[in-house]
Amino acid sequence: PLLCAGITTYSPLRRWGAGPGKKVGVVGLGGLGHMGVKFAHAFGAHTVLFTTSESKVADGKRLGADEVVISKDPAAMAKHAGSFDMILDTVSADHDLNAYLNLLKLDGSLVVVGVPPKPQPVAVFSLIMPRRHLSGSLIGGIPETQEMLDFCGKHDVVCDIELIKMQQINEAYERMLRSDVKYRFVIDMASLKVRARALPPRQRVVLREDPSERLPAEGLAQLDVHLQRQERVALPAIKVRPGLEVLARARVAPLARLQRV
Repeated sequence: PLLCAGITTYSPLRRWGAGPGKKVGVVGLGGLGHMGVKFAHAFGAHTVLFTTSESKVADGKRLGADEVVISKDPAAMAKHAGSFDMILDTVSADHDLNAYLNLLKLDGSLVVVGVPPKPQPVAVFSLIMPRRHLSGSLIGGIPETQEMLDFCGKHDVVCDIELIKMQQINEAYERMLRSDVKYRFVIDMASLKVRARALPPRQRVVLREDPSERLPAEGLAQLDVHLQRQERVALPAIKVRPGLEVLARARVAPLARLQRV
């Protein structure tokens, strides 16, 4: 998770100068947001978490937030107007960016790392007068990622995760939709080591182009396919587990062997 959520939040906080004497906001307490709070706090900034859920107030403070603001409360938001040096927006749902732009001071920056499904409207005039900045960030390069890992090792910054087995992936997905995870699911890859039952030599399973023809989920763990020389095999939407599909198309090398283990 540090190589995903970690560097995604570390990079913009470093780039926009989060540190002592700075007031930094983090919007959303999820997979990205909880790392944003941890990093901003570790950098020495006055850290303010914005969340729509009162149930996350205690957790936000545990993770390092100096203040937690319920963003649905207009009065609570108004108290912070024009006071932030930087706000890191980690929310990937539709929400009002202008509400956070109004909290920035002169030359303050709203940096977006979440990806809402629709374009978000921005009141341009609120950028012009206070010379505010609206920016985006993705991840970091290899040197910065190494810097992030070194920083985490020195300051004991880690992601809060829940380790699950691959067999729990559908349950985890449903829980994620309900925001019922603190704060990243991590799959234990050892759970993929399912013992395979070998099929007789040269017996083949033909995967047809028709996406409606899928292998049974329970059969995939026992699949051992021997392929003819230079054969093209199309892998349509094969249902690995209910709700999880693999989409692939491959050209198989001579005498290649496809095996699910």
